[in-house]
Amino acid sequence: MIWSGIIFLVLGAVGTFFPELPYSLFESWKHQDDSGEPSEIYVFRQRVGGIIGMLVGAVLILAEIF
Repeated sequence: MIWSGIIFLVLGAVGTFFPELPYSLFESWKHQDDSGEPSEIYVFRQRVGGIIGMLVGAVLILAEIF
């Protein structure tokens, strides 16, 4: 369970601190005529999801330790 917590923590950190990375990997091919930048809503949603992912990861790690 500690490995899943670490994975959630890392993916949550990526979503929080680098929201453009998931966009460039998974979403940018759908918007070829755009400027190549994610919208403000997408960035906000990625950051909120990243924070939730980091919280879940921290809970999983702490549940294994205690």
